[in-house]
Order: sequence, then structure tokens, then C-alpha cells
Amino acid sequence: MFNESFARQREEVTNLRRRNEDLLSHVHRVEAASHQVSEQLAAAQSVIERLRHETAILKAEKELWKVCFRHFITRLLTKHDP
Repeated sequence: MFNESFARQREEVTNLRRRNEDLLSHVHRVEAASHQVSEQLAAAQSVIERLRHETAILKAEKELWKVCFRHFITRLLTKHDP
């Protein structure tokens, strides 16, 4: 009876160790995936910030061209006024 109980406990410990190894392996895979996603997020945020900056520059250039065009038209019309 003692031997049967000992054998069951040893089997249970073996199963628990195996389960622990499986869980640790899963944790490592999840941590690796999390790290990869964190890197992708940082890269995406960098791209977003660069695009915001470029958009601001393009909007400023657009406004500058509008002002230049209006100024050009005004000067053109005033030169040709009789």
C-alpha cells in the first residue's frame, strides 16, 4: 500500500514537472511574441510621427504656394491695369 501511494505521488510529481515545463515554454513563447509586438508598435509609432511631421510640412508648403500664387496674380493684375 505504501509503495502504491509512493508510486502515485511520484507519478503526480512527474506530471506536475511536465506541466510546469509546458507552462514555462508557453510563457517564453508569449514573452517573445509580446517583445516582437512591442518592437512593431514602436516602429509603427515612429512611422506615424514621421508622417505627421511630413503632413505638417506639406500643409505649410501648400499655404505658402497659395500666398505666392495670390501675390503673383495681384502683381500681374496691377501691372496690366490701364
